[in-house]
Amino acid sequence: VLLFAGRLSEEKRPLLFLKIAEQLLDEPRARFLLVGDGVFRRQIEKLLNKPSLSDRLTWIPVVPPHEMAGIYAAADAL
Repeated sequence: VLLFAGRLSEEKRPLLFLKIAEQLLDEPRARFLLVGDGVFRRQIEKLLNKPSLSDRLTWIPVVPPHEMAGIYAAADAL
């Protein structure tokens, strides 16, 4: 599991994360977790409609801070 956790804004580069995810789709075991919300929300929603990503990427807009430790523990890479 490759994780992005942060605000969906230019500084955090969530679209780069999704671009990298698309490049890793040839790896059959690769899964992607996107945690966060922000100004790129609409763009993220559109990209999640791509059949290639929709089966392998999970997006969680809001996670309470006390639950983030579990999110980080589930990831293999940040």
